[in-house]
Amino acid sequence: MAASSPVASCVLILRYDGDDRRDGRGIGTGRALADRAQTNCNLWRQLFNTNNITVANGKSGRLVTFLITLYFTWCFVFSHFLQKVEIEPGNITPPYIVLLVITGLPLPLILFIISRQPRSSTQLAFKVPLVPWLPGLSIFINVYLMVRLDVMTWVRFGIWIAIGLLIYFSYGIRYSRQRKRESRLVLQEATENSESGLPLHNDYTEVPLIIMNNTS
Repeated sequence: MAASSPVASCVLILRYDGDDRRDGRGIGTGRALADRAQTNCNLWRQLFNTNNITVANGKSGRLVTFLITLYFTWCFVFSHFLQKVEIEPGNITPPYIVLLVITGLPLPLILFIISRQPRSSTQLAFKVPLVPWLPGLSIFINVYLMVRLDVMTWVRFGIWIAIGLLIYFSYGIRYSRQRKRESRLVLQEATENSESGLPLHNDYTEVPLIIMNNTS
């Protein structure tokens, strides 16, 4: 649950993330530049995308990231009130039902605002249907299940997470296959450049000790 919620959040962020290359270098089609200029409008138009901007940019991407964070936080608030319905169903009064409705309305509203934002033009290798509604539902269900857990479950979870992070940063990050693969590529490219007489780049001056030991 604690892992799938960030995954669903990342799916939303990637789907609505702006094109960094176009935003950072100022390169893009006339349509993209026009869309980016239209984002410099008031907050109401940006939230509901009344200008019908079709290409995501840095500003819309940051807005979606903020909305996802707000949605994630509000899921905890609504789940806290909703949990009482399951624990004490006989003590639910009409004012409490009104409170549930008021605290629950922002969730679909936030998802609707996210759905109005322009999507990224980058081709992603992994996609989810019904974005943002399906990832949003996944986040809410996971948050609600996490809220129902008792304190000792969170204590045990925190202990095992701390142990896992300690193992990762003390051993795994140094001897991972990806680290070795990247180190071999750096050493190979540095060797090819030295044989061809090309000057070595600064990135090649430091080679991990693992590779140095293998070549000695």
